[in-house]
Amino acid sequence: MTNFRATPLGPEDVDELVSLHQRCGLTCYCRYWHFEGNTDDWHDRLFNDTVTNETELRDTTRNSEESARGMVARAPDSSAVVGWLKLSRADQLPKLYGQRLYRTLDIFGGDRSGVFTLSCLLVDPEFRKQGVASALISAAIGWARSLGGTAIEAFPRRDEYLSDAELWLGPFSTLESLGFEIVHDFGPYPVLRCPL
Repeated sequence: MTNFRATPLGPEDVDELVSLHQRCGLTCYCRYWHFEGNTDDWHDRLFNDTVTNETELRDTTRNSEESARGMVARAPDSSAVVGWLKLSRADQLPKLYGQRLYRTLDIFGGDRSGVFTLSCLLVDPEFRKQGVASALISAAIGWARSLGGTAIEAFPRRDEYLSDAELWLGPFSTLESLGFEIVHDFGPYPVLRCPL
């Protein structure tokens, strides 16, 4: 298995991160959780206004804003970004935690100031199933700990028939193998947590 290098996203990485989204055919540019409109408005933006999402990603990354926090992965012999993991503080993602499946769960009580969330994971199609996700998640665990984190939560889909593209919240089996534990088991939508 290749040893991918995973490092925190910096302003110098923005062009490569945009290129990764383009190679994957995605126009979201990891902005969904920060979009304030409804689902119809989001779909309209995805299909009719792709420039706005790209611009927001570029601007927030260049300004080192909280909404652009994440890790990028590179192959040892390349400067190209082949993977991306968005690591957000839980309180920065009201849209995620406010979803019907999660908003009433009592597992999200107590002091949440040190809780981070794995809120997006993207791997270049040419590099899937080669350890990129593991490298990103492992590095994110260490990084969150260094930022004073107490836990990372993840919301992967769990189903034997998922396509690679449907693993955008992380592969369940990889998360489990790296120390994430199920804290709420709801069929294909479990909630996982990794204490730090």
